[in-house]
Amino acid sequence: MATSEPAMARDSEKTARFWPLFLLALCVTLPMVLFDAVDGVNFLGDIDDDLRAVQIRLLVEGGSWFDRTIPMIQMPEAYISPWSRLVDLPYAVFAWVLSPVLGTETALQAAFSFVPMIMLVGFCAILVKTLLAMFDGIVPVERVGLIASLMLMWLALWEFSPGRIDHHNVQLLLIMLSFWGLSLWTPRGAVLAGIGCVGSVAVGLELLPVISVVLGGVSLCWMLDRPGSRAFAFALGLTMLVATPLFGLLLIGPSELVSTQCDALSAPFAIALAGYGGIIAALAGMPVRAGWIGRGALLVLAGAALAGWLGWQYPLCLQGPYHMIDPLSRTFWLERVEQEKSFLLYFQNGNSATLVVLGTLAVVLAVSAPMVLATLRKGRSALAIIYACAVVALVLTLLQTRYVRFPIALATLFVPYVLSMVSHKRQATSKLLAGAVALVAATGLALQALVPARSEQFDVVDYLAYPHCEQADVSVLERVEPGRIMAPPWLGLQLMDQLPPGMTVASVSFHRAAPGMRRTLQGFASTDGATRRAALGDFDYIALCRLPVPDSVGADTLFAVVARGGDWPGLRRLSGADDTFMLFAIDHGALR
Repeated sequence: MATSEPAMARDSEKTARFWPLFLLALCVTLPMVLFDAVDGVNFLGDIDDDLRAVQIRLLVEGGSWFDRTIPMIQMPEAYISPWSRLVDLPYAVFAWVLSPVLGTETALQAAFSFVPMIMLVGFCAILVKTLLAMFDGIVPVERVGLIASLMLMWLALWEFSPGRIDHHNVQLLLIMLSFWGLSLWTPRGAVLAGIGCVGSVAVGLELLPVISVVLGGVSLCWMLDRPGSRAFAFALGLTMLVATPLFGLLLIGPSELVSTQCDALSAPFAIALAGYGGIIAALAGMPVRAGWIGRGALLVLAGAALAGWLGWQYPLCLQGPYHMIDPLSRTFWLERVEQEKSFLLYFQNGNSATLVVLGTLAVVLAVSAPMVLATLRKGRSALAIIYACAVVALVLTLLQTRYVRFPIALATLFVPYVLSMVSHKRQATSKLLAGAVALVAATGLALQALVPARSEQFDVVDYLAYPHCEQADVSVLERVEPGRIMAPPWLGLQLMDQLPPGMTVASVSFHRAAPGMRRTLQGFASTDGATRRAALGDFDYIALCRLPVPDSVGADTLFAVVARGGDWPGLRRLSGADDTFMLFAIDHGALR
């Protein structure tokens, strides 16, 4: 009893500290996300929100839980979404509850507005819990430090803005849950970390590198026999061994769980996660008396066997999640997508705000490094794993800007420590801070001078990808016979909620729609008549929006001519001569 009283006293103190900080976090973050929603346009909003809304609407209106087919897209094969039902679930439940009172459409719009903010409340709670556990016995988590951390986290917090229904907010919730579990460094914490890791992979593969650092860090700690690592690794392994098939069966069903989908949770990733769980649980549960070299050998042999078997059994996935993208779509679509480019894009676009945030994160991590090493020497391991995850997330962002929200959420966890050290006027910290700021600033200024500005020369493919008639009248679709429409990917996505029964579009701007994008590029942008006719062969209509394509783009493609309002042999205009939205019937015999 005597030994439990101090622990109970510490838990009581943490609870007393949690509530004021949690309420403060809400007071800071809720106005931030509401400010983002004031004009009705999310700063981070993109086409992912639009397609997610379609997927959720289909589910709420009676779609099958395990069937993620989007029937309005025919490429010519049907489009099957890789996106997880775990993200759809809270929106669908919210809408199902309110539909009898508000009607389906109003209930869905309410879900899209309120569910992200409900998740924000959960994120703030887990964030505060994580900070208190991370810095327990190191520095107190003060109000100023928390506010500074949240203010610097603005770009990640805007993932919780009303209407932002893409999966990134769920990913942030799950990775923070993993960090909370790591910070506790107890079997109970290992359960939280395991659920967070498996859930993150179930939602999407973007955070696989960070999850790999978590699992690799725990394995390394077991190998080195760090304090508490055996119990933590054992509980983590058992959790993943149980949670992986459970998530799979509940979210994608038995048939998908044994299938091979290299861009989503399926057999290769389920086996990898469960296999890791089984290996680390078995090793941590055995009374291994070998030294760290012997334990390392066991770990490497088991891991290599699992990785080798996965590579042999699923060779297609060695090509990455985008193996289905053909060379044409890769060149003229994927390689032009901004989130696939490095952080040098921010210099080209003049995005100074994001560059300042990334530079600040680099400084924070540099100043925190000595503290992380000191805690390692004192036997604490979790902080080092979290720190490594933040570093990896920042490096990933430098390579591909799609990751930008993650280091902003992870590296800012160390802001309270840096401010505490600076406020106490620690000379070593001040010197390190000054040096880090100078180095980062010099690097930024050098890159600013070296990186060329973005080219303003656009070709026909650039205009083909440009959304420019979101509010156009598309009622002409109601007056024609059902059929297949060839439209630019952005327009195809816009039309999906307005298509009459029997109408389909060819493509949207997502990697699984690459077969449709290839045909769209060939039909609209090819200068070869045979290629164009073959691409349009299965389609009944062409849809475009009027666009003042400049004279610098030649008149040798169907898109350039028709987008300017011109006519093309084999196309019969169905919309008004001056309408912004233009619909044409295809006469394949006369098509040039």
